[in-house]
Amino acid sequence: TNRFPGGSPLERIESIVEEAHDKMRLDLFLASIRPDVSRSAIQHHIRDGLVHVGGEPVRRASHRVRAADAVSWRIPTVEILSPAPLPLHILYEDDALVAIDKPVGLVVHPGAGTARTTLVEGLLDTRELPDTDDPARPGIVHRLDKETSGGIVVAKSEPALLSLQRQFADRAVSKAYLA
Repeated sequence: TNRFPGGSPLERIESIVEEAHDKMRLDLFLASIRPDVSRSAIQHHIRDGLVHVGGEPVRRASHRVRAADAVSWRIPTVEILSPAPLPLHILYEDDALVAIDKPVGLVVHPGAGTARTTLVEGLLDTRELPDTDDPARPGIVHRLDKETSGGIVVAKSEPALLSLQRQFADRAVSKAYLA
């Protein structure tokens, strides 16, 4: 078993590029192999040197693969969420969603360099959240930076997740910022 820096186990995928994928972007090629991994995560794996083409690391998601290229991809498989108690200021909650007043300093979801309990992990301690295309972001439809305070809405059900994602994508959500 390979180990990722920090000790996380890795799943190793080996693939030969078929003619049908000739000249395809590397991130799109990997997404065709593992549609369960988000493109954002794939792009991070590429930048982190976890993807090799022809035995050499490739760090550009836009790299074009060629037919017969040997592609090796090491995917971190560590459990990325650790539910933990976290005092949260709940503004509103029902069966579909929860709105939280996020303070400055609280990270919304796990990522590189995140050592403290995140908002998602605090919610998962006492609630179920629906899966998204990124396993580190269940229920998350938007986020606020670590150094930003304010209201954040998190879906608690699949229908709410889909509805909120659609509303944010359609810019049907009104946001106000104070600086």
